[in-house]
Amino acid sequence: QQSHKQGYVVSIMGRRRNLPNIHSPDWAVRMQAERQAVNFVVQGSAADLCKMAMITIFDTVSSSDMFSARFPNTDHKT
Repeated sequence: QQSHKQGYVVSIMGRRRNLPNIHSPDWAVRMQAERQAVNFVVQGSAADLCKMAMITIFDTVSSSDMFSARFPNTDHKT
């Protein structure tokens, strides 16, 4: 697994999450780091895709005279 070899994971858009405890001798601490690795890839990539979609929609709407829209706040902090 990438997280064990490199000590970090990367989202689909290249954002990186360091995992300093991935090689911890403490089993519980190591398992927490492994969960963080999986969760970051899934949730971070989802946030990246949402942000890309919002940018695309905003660019399309703002350059068009036919459309208008307002954007709600999102839950992802990126």
